[in-house]
Amino acid sequence: MVLPDQRDAEAALAALEAAFGADLVAQLTSDMGPTSRYRSYLRVRCGQARIVVGTRSAMFAPVADLGHIVMLDDDDPSHAEPRAPYHHARDVALLRAVQTGADVTFLSAHRSLEVQRLVERGWLAEEAPDRTERRAWSPQIIASADSYQQSRDPAAQRARMPEVAYRAARQGLERGPVLVQVGRSGFVPAVLCARCRSRQECPNCHGPLALPRTTASRGRCAAGGAGCTTVTIGVLSAAPRSCEPQCAALSAPPRSSDVRFRTFL
Repeated sequence: MVLPDQRDAEAALAALEAAFGADLVAQLTSDMGPTSRYRSYLRVRCGQARIVVGTRSAMFAPVADLGHIVMLDDDDPSHAEPRAPYHHARDVALLRAVQTGADVTFLSAHRSLEVQRLVERGWLAEEAPDRTERRAWSPQIIASADSYQQSRDPAAQRARMPEVAYRAARQGLERGPVLVQVGRSGFVPAVLCARCRSRQECPNCHGPLALPRTTASRGRCAAGGAGCTTVTIGVLSAAPRSCEPQCAALSAPPRSSDVRFRTFL
């Protein structure tokens, strides 16, 4: 059994030891010391341990008469080896399954593209709960920005938090903590000309221009030098000094796609 990180491996190890006994289960993770790791390796090599739990390196465990390979969250980046030969634990699992004839199972809450491709080609069989069971275990999602909610709460767009969000938070507090995650605008690292993509500068001190959130059409000097004035974006009659000669106006640049989140618990 191969899992993404040490925490998942320890949880699986405790569950398997409780079910099959500690003598039949061995752990192989990168966080183990050399002595304990070599001891677990010898237990697997000699056939004393029949179940191996670990991270991506455990996929190479020398299990005799390998019968089943289980991999959790195969799309997790931790399964990819960053050093040569840059293998992925999923690819190693597929190769070992072909060579040994063992069964292979990929467990995940969502299916990766690679596994979906194997399912479509008939190499893997799909085993998933039906729609009714999935909906019973899935969280309820309420969209506060759709037309239905806005018609019921006309002040939702002006409120700091819509009424439907308050109601969901109050109901959730009856069962436990509530996590509120609020999207916040990102940052604009540079103001660029929409025509020639040149970086714009303050005409006084040649410092970078910034776009305030409240007045996106007026740029200001980010350096804040003495005597620097606000520059109006989009109404320049001549090409700015930092633009190409053929540019006659400066348009508002696209904002950065970076989004930061503030989380409250």
